[in-house]
Amino acid sequence: MKLTRLMRTPSKRENPFIAELEANGVPASFFLSASKIKLGEKLGSGAFGTIHSSAVSGWENSAVVAKVIKPQKLKPADAALLRNEVIIWRQMEHDNIVTFLGMSAEPHEVRLVCERCNGGTLEDALERATSRREPRLPMHAVTGQMLQIARALEHVHCSGFMHRDLKPANVLVEGSTLKLSDFGLACVKPKVKSNLTAETGSYRWMAPEVMRHEPYDEKCDMYSFGLICWSMLTRSLPFPSLSPIDAAFAVADQAKRPRVPANCSAD
Repeated sequence: MKLTRLMRTPSKRENPFIAELEANGVPASFFLSASKIKLGEKLGSGAFGTIHSSAVSGWENSAVVAKVIKPQKLKPADAALLRNEVIIWRQMEHDNIVTFLGMSAEPHEVRLVCERCNGGTLEDALERATSRREPRLPMHAVTGQMLQIARALEHVHCSGFMHRDLKPANVLVEGSTLKLSDFGLACVKPKVKSNLTAETGSYRWMAPEVMRHEPYDEKCDMYSFGLICWSMLTRSLPFPSLSPIDAAFAVADQAKRPRVPANCSAD
């Protein structure tokens, strides 16, 4: 999506958050005026804000999505995660990663603008297929989708980062293309396993070493990727009879793993 940025927020001298981001390599051209980001229908919500279909004045074909965050709701650690998300996500240019297009940063509100994926999330797509009893995709089609997610993850890791919240709800669908999204928990990939923040991510999809408060590295993403592949094969949640935290404890403390159904191809 090629869009021209025509406006920006107040200068970094007026906004310390912008100054910090620019000091970490985010160019001045990336910042927009909040008044030019027109919020539309609310698509979802999270702990610190909401997601809206949006448009940007002056951008052609600007059907985009804006993630609206209220800084006053953020603890210092959350503010650091927001800063990291902007710095890392801006560097993620790949066909299978949602494109981060720009942002506004006002004292009362931050808006992150990204491309819109009209197919919703992979989680939604799997639930729809199950509820409608749609026939299963051919194995080559499923593995092709898995490869798209794998390529996105490869790009993240080769760029020196780790995602830490890989799950179907963070994979978006645009036609036949899958795109990795939500870099809110992403961080720099350590050179060796390190004592990073434990219990980071979503419990049902969390690697056992993260749940057990052990040193970990980017391989935690590979465990989550494996569970996504399992869900794509089965159209089911891992350990559907357990709550998310009980599922994480079963994996971490009892070495439980979801079984690949017998009717699935060995390949």
